[in-house]
Amino acid sequence: MLDSLKKVEVNEMMRLFKIVLISFFISVHMVLLSGCWNYREVEKMSVVAGVAIDKGDDNQYSMTVEIVEAKGGQEHKITPKVITMTGNTLFDTIRNTISVSGKRLYWSHTKVLILSKNIAEDDMVKILDWYNRDAETRADMHILVSKEKTAKEIIESKAKTNEVVSFEIDDILENEKSLSKSPNIAISDFIVDLAADGISPITSAIGLQKTDEQSSPKVMGTAIFDKNKFMDFLSSDETKILLFIKDMVEGGVLVQEQKNKSGVTKITLEIIKSKTKIEPIFSDDNVNIKINIETTVAIDEIQGKENYMEEGNNMKLQKDVEKNMNIRIKNLVKKVQSKYNTDIFGFGKKIKENLPDEWKKLESKWKKKFKNLEVTVDTKINIKNSAALYKTLPVGD
Repeated sequence: MLDSLKKVEVNEMMRLFKIVLISFFISVHMVLLSGCWNYREVEKMSVVAGVAIDKGDDNQYSMTVEIVEAKGGQEHKITPKVITMTGNTLFDTIRNTISVSGKRLYWSHTKVLILSKNIAEDDMVKILDWYNRDAETRADMHILVSKEKTAKEIIESKAKTNEVVSFEIDDILENEKSLSKSPNIAISDFIVDLAADGISPITSAIGLQKTDEQSSPKVMGTAIFDKNKFMDFLSSDETKILLFIKDMVEGGVLVQEQKNKSGVTKITLEIIKSKTKIEPIFSDDNVNIKINIETTVAIDEIQGKENYMEEGNNMKLQKDVEKNMNIRIKNLVKKVQSKYNTDIFGFGKKIKENLPDEWKKLESKWKKKFKNLEVTVDTKINIKNSAALYKTLPVGD
């Protein structure tokens, strides 16, 4: 009996010893592995908020970076600083900035990459290749093309609502989703479209809003490319139509000038939701594209006295908005076909996805096909609203 009890006690002690030993090893490993393999002391780094790239003299790169440095104390403060440096390659240029900043640049929090038109015309692949290869850079940062003479001017401008210009541009681009006047394109999006068949990439365009007091960054329209070469800019109004075609509309408004007995009434329609379907149609070895758009809107403002709750007025408004949208879409497609001949709409990509065998026949001659491609448009507008908002407020005597 005693022997049996002793065995039980010994087994229990051994079990407890194993638990303690395992717990000890787990604790040691947690301590050893809790550090980051690429850890650097914060005070030895300059965090890059945004970067602008221009062409320098003698075929060099000119890079302007906006860095932020955090200062401790009772009131935590972020101080922005702008540095410009040149180099023979991008990596050489970046390393040269250390001689000015005194610290190594940290890229993992960079929000925007702004390119001059000259750089966008010639060096897109080189720049994107470096960003894609570097372990520290972020593929989700915004990429933009400057409408000013240089990209540097944008970084050196004054922010309206944020101490850091690059952070303000990031906020503007995020808010643009609800306006649909500029695309929100990350480097990863650009690279995907650059590598894909049957589509050319686009980016946001950015310029300066100049007043007597200061110049501030303003996102304005779209920069369009023929694969890796910058072509031109589209206006904010043209961009909205482009986003409808590409099924990228998340909000915004449509302003309809409606003719009636009293003249012309401007009606503002808020976009609630929109869905676009692109359908390639083959007939007798010829391909056409059909664009189907269904958009739900709400009447937000009526600058007139017409009652758009009445069935006749309501239906006429709906049909007129649909007709106007069809015309604007066709006009933009024709302009891009005739002036630029670059498939920024992704019609070729849609053919490849839906009809891969047919795409093989078209791939080698897609530029020629796209230029003369017949495109039909069918827009459906659904007006949703309460009766009170279909007419203006009454005014007494």
